[in-house]
Amino acid sequence: MYSSELSTFNMRNKPRELKSKRHLVERIVIIGMRELAGGVLSRLLFEWGLFLDIDAAMVNQVLFTFYRQPGYIFRNDTDEYWTWKGASKSEDSYSYYQPSLKFDYEGNVISWVAWIIFNKLLLILKAVFAFAILSLINALLIRVAILCSNIAIFPLLSCTRSILRANMSPFQIAAIYRASPHIGAQAAFLDRRGTSKTPLILTYLFCLVSFYCMYGSCYFLWSSLTFPQMIASGVNDVYFFYINMIEFAALFFLRTRSSIKYLPKCLTILNLIFIYYINSY
Repeated sequence: MYSSELSTFNMRNKPRELKSKRHLVERIVIIGMRELAGGVLSRLLFEWGLFLDIDAAMVNQVLFTFYRQPGYIFRNDTDEYWTWKGASKSEDSYSYYQPSLKFDYEGNVISWVAWIIFNKLLLILKAVFAFAILSLINALLIRVAILCSNIAIFPLLSCTRSILRANMSPFQIAAIYRASPHIGAQAAFLDRRGTSKTPLILTYLFCLVSFYCMYGSCYFLWSSLTFPQMIASGVNDVYFFYINMIEFAALFFLRTRSSIKYLPKCLTILNLIFIYYINSY
């Protein structure tokens, strides 16, 4: 149990006989601000509560200290609680991240080293695959969205003719169609035949909606591939938005030979390091 006030450490007023009968061990852990945050900026963030949650820091400290025993943490002043199962040889999720030479491998150094190397290689392959999927789907959605956004030329032409009372010449319309060649060629073909452009507009709208639904459906796939089970709230959303912005900026601003050659490699290495790091603990 923990609280921000020392006066609330009362083990919920349970008698000692009940604690001993149920094998409950009372541990009073006092962690100061210097242990949680050493720097001035981190201390300000903790004290102001802007980005860092003190509950998560406290629970993680206790969890990863006693991760091989079942635990129950109760906060007296807010009635919040956290529980976790103890690590055992039959079902031990923490041994995957923090294998112990004595507990998991009974002192066998060769097996311990082999598992460490194999585990790190799996994490690297997982990071490469996760980042490749993220980059591919985000890049595909951005390009499809830009392609389908060209249908905005038809409402603009309609507003120009109806509201402004301005009749555009065939040469001006042809220049607008050439500026959007993917849709302009099909629109010009429909103009020559005298056919309505409504099916064309609805087709591109349906394509955009379909790809956006696919993008939203991949959210759970990305979360399971990229992030472990226990993450800070909102980290996955911020990271996915960051990947989307990277793809969008790369599409429009990467023009020189040196930037095309070196920037994707640097961004890939940085993202692989991030994915590898968050899956290591």
